[in-house]
Amino acid sequence: MNAEKASTLKLLKEGMGKTVQVLESRGGDGVHEVRAYLPDCSETSIIPILFLLTSLAFLEAGPGEDTLSDEYAEIDGWTPADFLSHLRFEDGELRVSLNRIRGRAVYTQASLSYLGNLTLRTRARGQSATRWLSYVQGRSHLQEV
Repeated sequence: MNAEKASTLKLLKEGMGKTVQVLESRGGDGVHEVRAYLPDCSETSIIPILFLLTSLAFLEAGPGEDTLSDEYAEIDGWTPADFLSHLRFEDGELRVSLNRIRGRAVYTQASLSYLGNLTLRTRARGQSATRWLSYVQGRSHLQEV
């Protein structure tokens, strides 16, 4: 196993198995926002949790309507390098904002504070953000390939 794959699997595993309390879920198919509280969140778990959420957002995203056929690949992976290139620290939170990435219409914003305050905003993704939280809780079918 190469180093990138090992790092990816480590981050995914560390992002799972957390308690999630959904505080609010609003919107619908157009724009959807979920606010949640993760009481088990710590400074060391913020990056793995955000990596897991953004991995799911990327992997589930399809091609946009105006995507050129050579931009989009059905089989494509979200890597730690992809994640880090979109990661920002603002107003005491780590934030990731994803729009179009390699032909995928990801349209997802995620922010998480060390206190466990999480906000997920999606556009044209239905209520996917709510489902992604079940992966953070550890209810998933993710397995090593």
